[in-house]
Amino acid sequence: MEHMVGVRLLNEEDAPALWRLRLEALECEPRFFGETAEEHRQFPVESVATRLREGAPDNFVVGALSHESLVGMAGFVRGGGSKGRHKGRVWGVYVQAASRGQGIARKMMEALLNAARRLDGLTTVALTVAEENRPAVELYRRVGFCDYGRDPCEIRIAGECVASLLMRCELSGTEPEGPLRTFGIS
Repeated sequence: MEHMVGVRLLNEEDAPALWRLRLEALECEPRFFGETAEEHRQFPVESVATRLREGAPDNFVVGALSHESLVGMAGFVRGGGSKGRHKGRVWGVYVQAASRGQGIARKMMEALLNAARRLDGLTTVALTVAEENRPAVELYRRVGFCDYGRDPCEIRIAGECVASLLMRCELSGTEPEGPLRTFGIS
């Protein structure tokens, strides 16, 4: 029997699990994230709890849970100031290796975009993805993102450049799909 994976907005009670999952992502996939594991360790779990408690609806994290364990995450933050509030940014998308290939990342991105569509005046969601991370690039294209640029040296690791694609999804003319809810994935 297959088990269900639920996708939902995370809250401050999820902070310890989110902090650990982010650390795992940075340790396992350092070429795909701008922050290092060492930098992450400098932020206490309480700072994550504060962000989750005080950020909504403009700053949130969607999580995927399997048997009550956090196996995936996707963050969103809205642009600041009156001139940047029409744009939001996706950050920190990660699914544990053992849970990949089950459609979890797609469900997280669909939930994230659905929540973003509910934000008054938000028209665009952007992200940066390592060009070599082909599964992620293809996922983003499938959920509505288009390339609009390329940075040949977005990050540098041990002197080596990692190229990134700049992608955006235009939200205008699209409606959120029903109430924001928990998605089940079998």
